Amino acid sequence: MPTKSVVVHAAAGLHARPAATLAQLVAASGLRVWLARADGTGDTADAASMLGIMGLGLSRGDTVTLNSDAPGSDALLEELGAVIESAE
Repeated sequence: MPTKSVVVHAAAGLHARPAATLAQLVAASGLRVWLARADGTGDTADAASMLGIMGLGLSRGDTVTLNSDAPGSDALLEELGAVIESAE
């Protein structure tokens, strides 16, 4: 299962704009992707759901892990990771 861990750098955390971008990218890909808090809480969200992503309450400095069970999803996870890391 492809995975990628990234750190949220945005001062406002993972807010509505990057969450919407992530959800749109995942929905357009047709692949199943999940975000999971890496702090051991076990909280996960469907990455195609903007509200699910925002419900994780990711703040600056939090680490999130992107997971997919779809073959060939590595490029998408890299793209999603870049969105999270570059969000302002």
